[in-house]
Amino acid sequence: MKRVVLLALLVLLSGMQIGVCAAEAPKEILLASEEWTDATNKDGTGLYWDIFRAVYEPAGVKVNFIIRSYEGSINLAKTGKADAVVGSYQNEIPGMLYSKDPFDADSIVALFKKGAVAWKGKESLQGKTVANVKGYSIAKYLDVPVQEKEFDTRENILQILDKGRVDFYLENEDDLDEALEKGIVDKNNFQKEPVMELGLYLAFPDNDRGKALKAIFDEGFSKLEASGELKKLLEKWNW
Repeated sequence: MKRVVLLALLVLLSGMQIGVCAAEAPKEILLASEEWTDATNKDGTGLYWDIFRAVYEPAGVKVNFIIRSYEGSINLAKTGKADAVVGSYQNEIPGMLYSKDPFDADSIVALFKKGAVAWKGKESLQGKTVANVKGYSIAKYLDVPVQEKEFDTRENILQILDKGRVDFYLENEDDLDEALEKGIVDKNNFQKEPVMELGLYLAFPDNDRGKALKAIFDEGFSKLEASGELKKLLEKWNW
């Protein structure tokens, strides 16, 4: 009878161990991201998708993705409907786990009406009303106090800036240039100045699955850099 009980316990413990291993080694990851040209294209092409596949697939993790607004991506991760948010600034989202290293960086610029201010760097933003896309907490990384306002779309911000309802628009330079090319406002009426560089990270939910996926990324991305494969991907996309 004791042998039967012992065998039953061994089977139970073995099953628990398998369950733990399974929890620590997910077989797929769902990444939530805004669409960025040549980085996270809707068709699955782009530098970032290539990086994530090069990190996760050798570890046996299939990479899936879903395209949403940045705020929508955050909501998916917070509610457990996605495994990570792509392109978050370090510690931007409370309660999330961040990859050890950034996989890229944003050049943050300030856009304002020509003649509105004599630009003297970040100090020119002090006490002013600055706009950014909802979800992007750019103002928290400034060294000067500002009045932050969030809006749903870049197009909306450009129109509001043009009407003088905000003083500055803070944005990643690539996304800003793309929005200006749409012709919503006359880009010749505006001045653009560099503000700072912010690293881009993967942000994971703070749970066992998130910790496991973060650990795989941290190790795999370091190997990608050391091997020279990351450099090849950057060259492939003219980054």
